[in-house]
Amino acid sequence: MNKIIRAGIYIRVSTDEQAKHGYSIESQRTRLREWCVEHHYAIVDVYADEGKSARSKISNRKELLRLLDDVKSNKVDRIVIWRLDRWFRNVADFYRIQDILDKNDVDWECSDEDYNTSTSNGRLYLNIKLSIAQNESDQTSDRIKFNFDNMVKNKRPISGALPVGYTIEGTGYNKKVVKDPALSQMAIDMFDKFEETLSLRATTEYLIKTYPQRPIAYARVKAHLKNTMYQGLYRGVEDYCEPYITKERQQKMSFP
Repeated sequence: MNKIIRAGIYIRVSTDEQAKHGYSIESQRTRLREWCVEHHYAIVDVYADEGKSARSKISNRKELLRLLDDVKSNKVDRIVIWRLDRWFRNVADFYRIQDILDKNDVDWECSDEDYNTSTSNGRLYLNIKLSIAQNESDQTSDRIKFNFDNMVKNKRPISGALPVGYTIEGTGYNKKVVKDPALSQMAIDMFDKFEETLSLRATTEYLIKTYPQRPIAYARVKAHLKNTMYQGLYRGVEDYCEPYITKERQQKMSFP
């Protein structure tokens, strides 16, 4: 009697990929479940890392770590993925994981791509494919960094996530970070209260009580007080935006 193969389905999709190409978690889940049924695999579990790029550190891919734990616990015989780029785009990370799989006699396969790692030619092809994927990923990262650096140099926002007291004004190439009239006083009070009390907790409690419409967590207050944007400095660009405090004043503040 043939042994039933226990399959772990691994899915990964980044936020950008899902938005641009529709590589959703559900579409991958459906495809891989059908594949397992066609091949008479027993599905152990589905491990889905959503919003994670292939460049994410292994430690940040929680479902991948859970899958590896099940591999080490002898719960999985084979890992099924949609395509190689769902698995890795980094040669070094791939072989770190492959070493774990080899030690536990677990193999993997793609539903929509064919790889054979049992031959020297198959392993060579895989190395080439991974190297190309990593190079493409590195080039994309370089282009993004160049674009971001250029935007910051021209004092344009690269993200909508801003510290309390700032907002984005304008559209397109005319966007810029400006003080938010609705929350400017909250930003001012945050620094004043911390200097008065020298306590992050007291400052946080004061802000929550005074500005209930904008709840803020202790960790966020600490991060804001350290944020150099409040002195007009962002990613090394001075006068990036209108400051709330001087550089000297911010540097005098100490945190626990």
